[in-house]
Amino acid sequence: LVRSRGLGDVYKRQLYGYLRDGVSVDEAEKALTDEAMSLIDNPPSDYELQRTLNRFESNFTFGSMNYVALASTLTLSEMRGEDVNSIIPRYRRLTSPDIARVASMILRPENSSTLIYKPA
Repeated sequence: LVRSRGLGDVYKRQLYGYLRDGVSVDEAEKALTDEAMSLIDNPPSDYELQRTLNRFESNFTFGSMNYVALASTLTLSEMRGEDVNSIIPRYRRLTSPDIARVASMILRPENSSTLIYKPA
């Protein structure tokens, strides 16, 4: 079960899950939808947000230590018209209310597509 949500190609994100035995596709889809929608009513706590931002910063920093990854980061930043040095500070300015506000704009049925892969 793969659910892709987004607002235009730039903002596409995927939520996905693997079915356990005895769980129907409809149950799994509802569970994924409910979890995504919970970001609107129950945004992450300050602790969860800080933890996520720390992980992002660590992955971003250590992921740019080899030349190929750094070149890719610089290329994407140039394509987006952003300064590569502003990425981490920009993420650090995010707040839980920001996440809830944007989630309410993006996570809507009209922005959703569902693709279900069934084993052969």
